[in-house]
Amino acid sequence: MSKFPVEYNHQDSDSLVDAVNYLLSGPSNLGQFFTGASSYGTSQMTGNFRPPYATTPVIKNGLGASGSTTIEVADSEGIRTGMTVTGTGVGVAAVVNTVNADNVVVSVANADAVSGLVQFDNQTTTPLFVAPIALAAGTYIDPYTKQFNFAVAQPSPPFQEGNSLLVQGTSVTDYNIWYRGPGVIECTTTYVILRSVAAVTAAGPSAGGTVVFTATVPAPTVGATPLPDRWISTDQTVNSSVLGPLDQVFVSGQLNNSFTVVTTASATTLKYSVAINRYSAYPTADPNVPAYLYSSATTVARVDREVLTAAAAGTYNIANLETIFNTVTDNPGSGFYLYRLEVCWRVTTTGGAGQVTASTIGLRNLTAQVIKQ
Repeated sequence: MSKFPVEYNHQDSDSLVDAVNYLLSGPSNLGQFFTGASSYGTSQMTGNFRPPYATTPVIKNGLGASGSTTIEVADSEGIRTGMTVTGTGVGVAAVVNTVNADNVVVSVANADAVSGLVQFDNQTTTPLFVAPIALAAGTYIDPYTKQFNFAVAQPSPPFQEGNSLLVQGTSVTDYNIWYRGPGVIECTTTYVILRSVAAVTAAGPSAGGTVVFTATVPAPTVGATPLPDRWISTDQTVNSSVLGPLDQVFVSGQLNNSFTVVTTASATTLKYSVAINRYSAYPTADPNVPAYLYSSATTVARVDREVLTAAAAGTYNIANLETIFNTVTDNPGSGFYLYRLEVCWRVTTTGGAGQVTASTIGLRNLTAQVIKQ
């Protein structure tokens, strides 16, 4: 046990060694290894297993006269034609027609005077559910990559890059897995190319089956093993290095979320969960995957809510659900960790059927701070 003050005599040699070791082990103030992320811009969750976890809006201070189609901005960096435009005074369904150095021209005249924050988005809605699509054939490209052709051409590419898809029912059993991280690497109206983390032994072409994109855990089935939570990450993620086995991590977070639920059964109950989950990093030498992989989630803090009990099939909008995690203490031991602010939707009624089709997140943040013991 170190002590203060250290006296200059042989009896204090152990105290001196302990004190020097403590100093060399790193700083012990409250500000060490502080990391955090925050955002107030309205974003759409993508459901991706890897970034982007949410659409990234461009927010500028804007000025515009009522009835005008011009909005002045300090600079137009990041603004592109075709972006949707929202803000106080901006016309309904306005999109960017022309981008200039200090102003943008929009497609709809301003409904009122524009003065304040204006948000520019790449798209208005990111779907979190695409109904099962029948497959005609699957092709082995390499141990990690497969191509699946749709049985019928789709009106537009149904999936976005990074989506995690479930393939099931094909004639090659090994192809019937979740393809997450990277997930979709290419999608057209006639096929989708998927990439998985786990390698699959070389196999021939497959026939039949379906592919689906969903962010909702389905209703339980009597006699079947309950399905695990399916955590969907927000864009609030932070890394943290813990050097000592007794070091603690103080974690806090906040999330405002609005989402749409479509039910197709007469009685459906939906549970909404928000959690701060910790993932342990470990390196890999495989050239086909990133430098680090992360183990399964360990929940540090969690809030569960029953947000919908639908008596009839229909579309339901759940607005402005606020979740706040005050400082939570975690003691993971030495290592490199990833903390994520995540959500999970689950249908809890046997026989129920519903899907979360879109999720809009507002003010959110996540912080992690290591405290040396």
